[in-house]
Amino acid sequence: MKSCRKACSTPADCTKSNIPIYGADNYDCVAGACEYKGCNSSQECTDQFKTTSVCGPSPAPYTSNQCYFPCTTVNDCFHPGAPATKDADNFACVDGLCRDVGCGSTQECIDALKDPALVCAQFPDLPLKTCVRTCGVVADCAPPGSPPTLDEDNFVCVNGLCKSTGCNSDEECNAAGAAIPYVCR
Repeated sequence: MKSCRKACSTPADCTKSNIPIYGADNYDCVAGACEYKGCNSSQECTDQFKTTSVCGPSPAPYTSNQCYFPCTTVNDCFHPGAPATKDADNFACVDGLCRDVGCGSTQECIDALKDPALVCAQFPDLPLKTCVRTCGVVADCAPPGSPPTLDEDNFVCVNGLCKSTGCNSDEECNAAGAAIPYVCR
């Protein structure tokens, strides 16, 4: 699926200030678009989050690395007082690493995002359950006033659920007037 990405000539164009996991060495510049490779080392993750962290592969179908917190039980994966979308039922402790498993329930989605049209669902081509809007027609997927990257032509209504189809053009990605040019890739 296409997404709006920062335009680039070299990986150095992709950096986000001096944040450890977003340096030039964390990106490739592919066909004029920044492509995030993820973390390069566990030390980079630890520097980023100021606590012991591990750099490891993302779940399929994603190809980048990501930072994980180490765990013995799922209780090591969230903080007391965490929002409903980031508590015990949203994580699993797998091979000593905290893995996000997505939303835990429809009510959790409604409460956290204050939208009664949401359900917790999983699409076959995605690794996690996510909060998604319900639909009868594609117009239900884009509330009035949605930005160009989130309007009707960026969704399909599949089995009563809104599924993003990504961006459609460079112009759409730049419609908000950002100072940094973006490309749809």
